[in-house]
Amino acid sequence: MELAQILAPIHADVEEVERRLAVSLASGLPVVAGLVEHLSQFRGKRLRPAVLLLTARATGTLREEHYALSVVVELIHAATLVHDDVLDEALIRRKVPSLNAKWDNEMSVIFGDWLFARAFDVLAELQNQDATRILSSTAAEMCEGEMLQISHKFDDHLGEEDYYRIIGQKTASLFEACGRLGMLFDRDHAAWGGEIPAFAREVGVAFQIMDDCLDLMGTEAEMGKSLGTDLTKGKPTLPIIRLFDTVPPAKREELRQFLFANGHPDHRREVHSLLVRHGAIEYALSCARDLVARARGRIRSLGAFPHSEVLEALADYVLQRSS
Repeated sequence: MELAQILAPIHADVEEVERRLAVSLASGLPVVAGLVEHLSQFRGKRLRPAVLLLTARATGTLREEHYALSVVVELIHAATLVHDDVLDEALIRRKVPSLNAKWDNEMSVIFGDWLFARAFDVLAELQNQDATRILSSTAAEMCEGEMLQISHKFDDHLGEEDYYRIIGQKTASLFEACGRLGMLFDRDHAAWGGEIPAFAREVGVAFQIMDDCLDLMGTEAEMGKSLGTDLTKGKPTLPIIRLFDTVPPAKREELRQFLFANGHPDHRREVHSLLVRHGAIEYALSCARDLVARARGRIRSLGAFPHSEVLEALADYVLQRSS
């Protein structure tokens, strides 16, 4: 199913978030307005707000605060994308030039900071300590995950446990926060246990594994963004970690030098071929499938509830996406 079909039951809610997001991004400063206009071409899938909105609908009544929190989540996510493109020296985002390609790194970094500031301005208006605590700790966790990943650049001994910690912090933590925020105003949320936040976190981990696989096997025409940046920046992702585990110790250094040699398209194709021959891509994909199956099991363990089938379909979509 296409994502639009999956999210049809909350289409009006997502559109309301879009309307409020546009208000939050408004600026009278021409240079900022120009950056915002360009950013609007990066409209993503809104998966994180969708998790928040679906959780709110499922566990109680959707409130005004949920729309505002969805805006905050999307602003935080947008800020991280802007900063990621600077770190990765990416030139394309959603099939158009990245902000750092169109402007420069200085402007992009400050604009990303501005997006973070706008996010916490919207959050402050809610005057809700629990929501503030969840989102501020999540933002810190995301930054820690990125710093941990950077500290392991070109590390051919990074293990799967450390990899899962990295992506759990830098990506899945925001998904999990959406699950927690969706339940925030439900007085009976304790009855749900931690199943929905855990579901959201597992979906977030699977999402990042798929993203890492697509960086190696996808096409820029389909993905609409610069690919191969994980290799050029020396990021050991799950397929790469699995590949290192399949070679004798004496060959690791030779493999490391080959993998992280350069980002030329021919080199990327050679790496992809090597990963396929050793079953490393399939291994990573199977890990993502297992995570989604576990996440779906959490939803089913709660019995029937509003939009439970939509949450399951959203988890499945993570495995099917090609961009």
